[in-house]
Amino acid sequence: MRFFNTEGPVRPDDHYAIPPLGRGNKKEDILAAREALILSRRTHLAQLVRELKEERVRRVVEPMLSGGLAQYRAGDLEYVRELGLITSDSPPRITNPIYQEVVPRALGQVTASTL
Repeated sequence: MRFFNTEGPVRPDDHYAIPPLGRGNKKEDILAAREALILSRRTHLAQLVRELKEERVRRVVEPMLSGGLAQYRAGDLEYVRELGLITSDSPPRITNPIYQEVVPRALGQVTASTL
């Protein structure tokens, strides 16, 4: 099974890679690599999914995605910021493009599994 390499040399038979000559030239290659990363649920993404199962995290993040009224307890917002899930500016938003893709999917799975 191939995976994303985070250190050392890239071996195309073992690791996902964008061919050097095509790097940056094909948007679909970059999107495919991003999708593969999301679906592979590497360690930090698996941890993100575990964090999204926490009620205090969901109280902050779900209204942000749905546009609903946020009703969280004191300390919830700061906790989610410390996790690195949301920005420190106002209004808060999901921190990075990968999380912007993963969080809605993961929340959908978490919500479905609790029903």
